[in-house]
Amino acid sequence: MISRDQTGSGQRFSCSAVTKLLDMRDGYAPIRNILGMSDPSVARVDGRWTMFIGGMGAAFRTNLLTARLPEGDTLASDRWEFELVPGSRWRAQRLIPQPPRGSWNRCLHSVCHVRGRVDGVDVERIYHAGRSAETVLSTTSPYRIGFLERRNGRWVARPQPLEIAGLGTGKGVLEPKVEHVDGSWHLRYLALTQPGDDKDGNHTILYSRSADGVTGWSEPTVFSDASAGYYDSVALPDRAGSGYLLALTRDSNLFGKPNYPSQGLWLADSADYATSLRGWSSPSLVVDPDDDRDGWYRGGMCSPSLQWSDDPDEPDVLYAFFVTATEHCPWPARAVRALRAGHLPPVPSPFYFAVGKARIEVHPRRTIPKSSL
Repeated sequence: MISRDQTGSGQRFSCSAVTKLLDMRDGYAPIRNILGMSDPSVARVDGRWTMFIGGMGAAFRTNLLTARLPEGDTLASDRWEFELVPGSRWRAQRLIPQPPRGSWNRCLHSVCHVRGRVDGVDVERIYHAGRSAETVLSTTSPYRIGFLERRNGRWVARPQPLEIAGLGTGKGVLEPKVEHVDGSWHLRYLALTQPGDDKDGNHTILYSRSADGVTGWSEPTVFSDASAGYYDSVALPDRAGSGYLLALTRDSNLFGKPNYPSQGLWLADSADYATSLRGWSSPSLVVDPDDDRDGWYRGGMCSPSLQWSDDPDEPDVLYAFFVTATEHCPWPARAVRALRAGHLPPVPSPFYFAVGKARIEVHPRRTIPKSSL
């Protein structure tokens, strides 16, 4: 798979493999208390690679789950093991107790793990979106953004959502992506046009910063406008520490709508931590859903998470994790397909998610000699 480099400076990124890790259509055996999973965020926690991921239970309420690679496994491994309820062999453990009825974060998802410092103290958080609706399927209540914080080895939910200057109360926000850079907490998030409406394909990403990641958020500015249509953006320092890489995705086409914005995973770079898309190189399409031959990422991907390979034999390899929309197919037709193949039908759903990763080789950027200018 070859990257579609649009920078004019040579091939910068190339994807050598796209791997499916989880597929809602297949179920999550041996786990039986989760119907769907989405939005992975991968980090190294307590010496092991850890995936925080949204999970939807039988009541259609969402919470956060934890999966880990075995100790010693590198990111090349696909042996993710979910944390289970103590004494159970099939019930995935929620990261926190389900927030009570009426809480702003009754349903949680869209996770982003980040470490930073506040007043000289190391802090570990998981920023997430949430809404007060009883089920994640409701579109009547607006999304808000908040976080969990790790204290004495336990994750604790902050009772209130973030307050961001200039943010309208009736629209809602989604897809928080947070990085701690140069002593500040930097937040990019999706601005919704209507409460619960995030499926029109035309999105604006806003940017704000805070000294402590909780209060004093700056007046939001536009990171990426609706003409670009990006839904998610996540940044990571490059391997040499001389700049940053940026991953971009659009909202996956869950329902197979015609004339929907093109899908994929794009990468860009910058010498600085730019707070507007204009400060980054022209994005290069690295993973193209049109290359999908099995249907598990045909509808595109979103919610990327980036980590450099920890294998010394892969010094220039970047791993991107993401959720995808599978090839759209109404449940009755999907059920018939499964039965004809001798399988049980998947759980009834208007759409299906899969979770995957891409192995991306990052090549040195070519420069144009001054003598040729």
